[in-house]
Parts: sequence; structure tokens; C-alpha cells
Amino acid sequence: MSVISFNKFASLISETSSSGGLCGQIRSILVLQYQLDHLEEQDFYFQMGRKNHGERLAEMKKQYDAAINYGNRKTVNELLAETENAKDTINFLHTRACKYPVFAKILIEGKLLSEIQLCENLIEAKGLFGTLMPIEDIVHNEEVLRQVFR
Repeated sequence: MSVISFNKFASLISETSSSGGLCGQIRSILVLQYQLDHLEEQDFYFQMGRKNHGERLAEMKKQYDAAINYGNRKTVNELLAETENAKDTINFLHTRACKYPVFAKILIEGKLLSEIQLCENLIEAKGLFGTLMPIEDIVHNEEVLRQVFR
């Protein structure tokens, strides 16, 4: 039986993903919205799952709105400071001075990795768009749509 390292396990339980950050999230929302708006063009199996797709879309929009509300309340410098604090805490978790049990270290690191990913995604999006916009505004802004789908 192989041993899983602390770092690998922490990254497994973190909520990070490589979906392209906030732009990837926007793309996913817009594509799913289009598919639901043009249901007759979708295959039979997609049509049968339209209720689940609608619920998934609502949850995706809710997560996006929470992220942009958080991002718009913070400056880029504040987001950078939060990222650095989280990285410092992770570094502390790997020292002998940290006396937390291993399972607690893993949970803390997983949460911190998620926070770092969110902050980095928000910083990138703020660099592209300036102020982060709701999905309803993005749909009507051709310049932002070009950036999202490039």
C-alpha cells in the first residue's frame, strides 16, 4: 500500500480546479444558459435533464455572484495580502513548530488552497475587466464577451 503525502492529500480536498478561473466559470454559465434557452437544439438526454441543468445553472450563478461580490469589496492589494497570509499559514503548517494533528493540517491547508485560488482568480479577472460584473451585464457587453471566449 502506497502512502499519500500530506501535500497531495491537501490538494485533493481543496476546492481548486483548473476550469480557467472566473472566465471559465462565466463561459460555463453562458454556455449552459444558451443550451437551456435553445432546448430544442439539444439532444434527447440533455432535454430529459433540463430540471437538473436549471438547478445547476442557478447554483453556478449563485457561486459566481458570491465571488464577484467578494471581489468587488476588496482591492487588488487586499487580495494579494490575503494570498500571502494564506501561503504563510501553509508554510507554517509544514514546520515542526506546528503542533496541530495531521488531519487538522490537511483540512486547514485544503481550505487555504481554495482561498488562494479564489483570490488569484479574482485578481486575474480584475486585471482583465476592472470592476467585476454580474452575468446579466456581461451578456450585453461585447468587449467582455470577447475576453471571456478568447
